[in-house]
Amino acid sequence: ERWDVIMPQGSLATICAVILATAEATSYNPVPVPKPQCQDHSMEHFNCAFNFSCRAGMPVMASCAIASNVTCSGERTVNITHRCAYCYQLPAHQHTCKAKDPCVTGAATPVVHECTAVRDVLCLPPRSFQKLSTCDFTSGKSWRVATILSVVLGGFGADRFYLGHVGWGSLKLFSFGGLGLWAL
Repeated sequence: ERWDVIMPQGSLATICAVILATAEATSYNPVPVPKPQCQDHSMEHFNCAFNFSCRAGMPVMASCAIASNVTCSGERTVNITHRCAYCYQLPAHQHTCKAKDPCVTGAATPVVHECTAVRDVLCLPPRSFQKLSTCDFTSGKSWRVATILSVVLGGFGADRFYLGHVGWGSLKLFSFGGLGLWAL
């Protein structure tokens, strides 16, 4: 059915005007969200004054102030004890790296990696650095285990399954190791 037949002329416009007036008259009062505590922010939001004459590996105190553009409550300056080390000296689990140049399979030459300290780790700057290392083609898997699996169960694709190459592992498994060729 058509609206102009059901309602008298002009009444739809009147209803819309009343709805809009009601919506404008109703004020929206959002619930205030509490500000996070300053000390709960990650280290990337702090500007720290470091003691560069500290002894490597020893605990040292750094005075850190939260950046002025960060909104938080509580004390804006904190003293943090950390291990005296430049960011490039951190253990591998305390920084992330990406290859700057593409990795080439079988290349023995190290590749330049762009690395950055993990967000919550405090270290002597700079937080980003370059590092020479070989490419990781195993996604964290052990070469030793992969080699043993290849020699012992290679015909069944166990080495490929271990490395996460399910397609190649299935192909080796169902073709009986490429009819024995891949088992050599």
